[in-house]
Amino acid sequence: MPPAKNAAQKVLEEVGKFVTANKGEWDHSDWEGFLGQIEKIGFNLNDEVKRNVGNLLEDAKALYHKLPEPAAKKKTVKKAVKKTAKKAS
Repeated sequence: MPPAKNAAQKVLEEVGKFVTANKGEWDHSDWEGFLGQIEKIGFNLNDEVKRNVGNLLEDAKALYHKLPEPAAKKKTVKKAVKKTAKKAS
């Protein structure tokens, strides 16, 4: 069984999910909703924590827009042979 995640790990995971789900774009209401999620993890949302979480989001957003799209899965030879066999029938 993997060890339990600490609060920082949970926040970083939520940042990644949020940025990916929103494709690197969000508005103020999305931001406020995200802060609600962070609060549920157990953080006291003082101004410093909000600023730090905002910085994490902005950095993750920058990475999201700079990294290449994931490559499409390549067809396996087995699937290609099956398709060819069906077409030949």
